[in-house]
Amino acid sequence: MRSNDVSRMSGRWVRRGREIILLPDADGLLGEMEEETGPIPATQQGVIHPAIDVHAQYALMRMSRGDPSARADAWGMLGAVKAGRLGIYKVDQQKPALRAKKLGSSWWTVIPAGEDAAVLMEPGGTEPPFIVFRDGVKGDAARLDPALRRAWSTFGMLGRCGPAPGRGGMMAEVLPGRVVPANLVPPMLCAGPPPKGPRGMPPCPIQDRTGLTDRGKRKSLKRTDFKALVLHQMGFSRGDNPARYDDVTAHYAITPNGTILQLHPDAAYLFASNRFNRFSVAVEFAGNFPNRKGSCWKPQKHGCHTVTPRQISAGRCLVRHLVAKLGITQVLAHRQSSAMRENDPGPDLWLNVGQWAVDNLGLSDGGPGYKIDDGKPIPPDWRK
Repeated sequence: MRSNDVSRMSGRWVRRGREIILLPDADGLLGEMEEETGPIPATQQGVIHPAIDVHAQYALMRMSRGDPSARADAWGMLGAVKAGRLGIYKVDQQKPALRAKKLGSSWWTVIPAGEDAAVLMEPGGTEPPFIVFRDGVKGDAARLDPALRRAWSTFGMLGRCGPAPGRGGMMAEVLPGRVVPANLVPPMLCAGPPPKGPRGMPPCPIQDRTGLTDRGKRKSLKRTDFKALVLHQMGFSRGDNPARYDDVTAHYAITPNGTILQLHPDAAYLFASNRFNRFSVAVEFAGNFPNRKGSCWKPQKHGCHTVTPRQISAGRCLVRHLVAKLGITQVLAHRQSSAMRENDPGPDLWLNVGQWAVDNLGLSDGGPGYKIDDGKPIPPDWRK
């Protein structure tokens, strides 16, 4: 793969140390085909697009060389543009200037005071949103890059926005967990937490097996207070046959080939995650994954496996799905609630799914030192 040919990155992934970076395809989706090694910064040739201003192109290149969160934002924005769902312009260019006029404003006043960039909606909803930025920050990376990333975060909220209070909408007050983003034009009331990934992602393909699994595992079906998903590793793998996981005590399971299985209804109370059970959804990944020292639990009996890129892609998709479906705000590790689950889900799975959700979707893991009962906090070296 040539690093300067983004089109050839379609459906690919690269591994940098323990971190697996999934690259967007032409539709802005994520996939994987073959492993590459080394850095994957974007180049000017790769980001050239008629819907990306040249100064934004350089910003995306800078972000793609940054930390994991910045890289995710860069590839997310690039994928959304290539999918026709976004444009990134300097505000005084023709397209955003005409849109500002449609909104009853002008290009020099449409970006709200105090903001260097904004998400500009199309009044009729027939064209994609624009991220627009001020001419005055085009050459100032310290202001332009964070402004674009803040606007991208707001763009990720658009699927859960409605009319803002006092602007003809039905809502009379800003409810807890809802915000009116300062960089969204026109103002809209949006549900949080704000995901940083692209909106409009297709639903995850989830195989429903709830009618085939043991109903005796379900203490009740009355839960409605969903706050978290808890990541687990099974400690074994039975391959990719869904039927072989029907006895797993979890709401969802993800096989090595990335198939997502729903084993029990979300409302089911399962004995899966210790005292997290009351408010969480349990997600099990098939495999016996190593700790930071490379050791697996009883490898002679259960083998020793590597988290697959397809599991990571599926896990991230499932996290987004549960945020949208249940409004979860936390991603937790089983080890945080049980001393007997010290390597659950393991450093590689946590970094690539759990920490990814913290960095890119704004979910909370309780913060450094967080645990309950005899559980153990997430180790600092799981986060990097």
